[in-house]
Amino acid sequence: MTTPALTKAAIRGTTWFSTDGLAELRRRQKTWVLALAGLGAIVGAGVFLVFLVSLYTSMTAIGAAAGHPELALFYALLLSWVFLFVTGIPLALSLVAYSKDLPLLRVLPVRPVQIVAAKAALLYLYSLPMSTFFLLPAIVISARPLAAGAGFALAAAVHLVVSPMLPVSLAVFVVLALMRLVDLSRFRTALEVAGMALGLVLVIGLQTFLQRTMMSTMGGGEFASVAQFPDLFSALARALPPMAWAARSFVRGTGPLPLAASLALPLACAAAAFAAAPFGFLRDAAEVSGGRSRHRRAGGAAAAVVLGRVGSLSRSLVRREWSILSSNSTFIFEAVGEVLILPLVLGIYAFVLPRAMVGQALAFITAAPWISPAILGVLVLMTNLTTVSSTSVSREGRLFGLSLVIPVPGRTQVKAKLTLHLMLYGSAFLFDCAIALIVFRIPPVALVYFLPAGLAFQVVGFCAGMFLDLKRPMLKWTHPQQAMKNNANVLGAMGGTAAVVAVIGGPSAFAIAKGVSPFLVGCGAAAVALVLAAVLLPRLLAFADRQYSGGLEMTG
Repeated sequence: MTTPALTKAAIRGTTWFSTDGLAELRRRQKTWVLALAGLGAIVGAGVFLVFLVSLYTSMTAIGAAAGHPELALFYALLLSWVFLFVTGIPLALSLVAYSKDLPLLRVLPVRPVQIVAAKAALLYLYSLPMSTFFLLPAIVISARPLAAGAGFALAAAVHLVVSPMLPVSLAVFVVLALMRLVDLSRFRTALEVAGMALGLVLVIGLQTFLQRTMMSTMGGGEFASVAQFPDLFSALARALPPMAWAARSFVRGTGPLPLAASLALPLACAAAAFAAAPFGFLRDAAEVSGGRSRHRRAGGAAAAVVLGRVGSLSRSLVRREWSILSSNSTFIFEAVGEVLILPLVLGIYAFVLPRAMVGQALAFITAAPWISPAILGVLVLMTNLTTVSSTSVSREGRLFGLSLVIPVPGRTQVKAKLTLHLMLYGSAFLFDCAIALIVFRIPPVALVYFLPAGLAFQVVGFCAGMFLDLKRPMLKWTHPQQAMKNNANVLGAMGGTAAVVAVIGGPSAFAIAKGVSPFLVGCGAAAVALVLAAVLLPRLLAFADRQYSGGLEMTG
């Protein structure tokens, strides 16, 4: 078997963009998934591309005025390399440390160097589109100011094709070091969560840097001074010589040395990573299989807890729900992101937007008489548009069979799920209320209807999601993302909750517009939410008893 054949087989086995993947989507009559994902990716990439083009255009003008025409290219390389290094670590972990095909490849007539080459090719192919996305706009924008010629074209080709190898190779070295120093099968979830958190910090930091740079440059802020950008550039260039060489290689008259160094360094790092990789991950099949059995051990522990060995049955069930939710990094990251969505959004806007603009927005919001009911609606939506309740059954996967055979009524198990939901999102709602009181200067008297309305809506949202997941759970998932992100129950529950909020919010807004006191409107909305919760919850519990006692089939 050749290295290209191994690479092709890996692509066919790990992505939907292959013949087998498309055939599977057609068989399941879900080709719309790929179309919808493609449309979303195109829209998101288009918006970010417009932003990058505007930023690079401003940087090119500033750099040309200050004698640094390669300024935009330098920052494009910086963004590209940082992004590839951070995202390359989890990609390399998945391809090297947690790859499920290594036991099979070891018994095939395949040399270790071919396995490493196939993994390296796949990692390179994953990183190449993102590198091109960051670099190509800067290259096109800088072509005219730098009087592009044959040397510029050669440098562009080298950096588009070869430069991504440097940050990806460094990411591989980090992964190999982790494999030597850490038991990856034991700390897999912790590493995945840490990687996701680091990626989130990177995205927020990138957005903050780009947005503030753009606004300040266009609006006369702190970055508008032509002298300050070159000062920052000079400091970064001294700290990161390879990046400075790469940016200078585009400038006419700099000679062949910058381009030669930009070509030699990535190739040398890639060769070193290629040579070290076989000693890093082709040595012990037990370490790989240990990660695969981790989920089974976590599921077995969760099933043991449900028998009520410690404490009461209710507490054991709640601990079981928590153990399932915390057994996978995808579940943890989704839940934490949903719980902290308001602080994250406010924090991002506080860093991204200029202080004057933030002050003007807060002055307008706090002066509006209808702000308290409006903030209540926003908090209800932010803490109810979740994936936890609508995937409560689906997250158990094939282990849900244990929930059907243990001598515990369905309503008792659903009450435990509701308790965990309120512990997470009820607490989040109370924390968000405290933020609203401080930031938006909500009068404390508004808590009279904030607290009952918010907690009642939590129960309503839970009932909507739980009903759909009891009706049609996704139990035969093969990847945790399928249980939460690719679950149609999530969209149904979110849509239903948003519709309920809209139905109550519409008449409330009309009443305020007609002169009714916002306090009375808020109390009325709280009363409606309490009635809905009192009506829906008993019916959900009765439905749970029927489903757990035989109405639910183990279908995927």
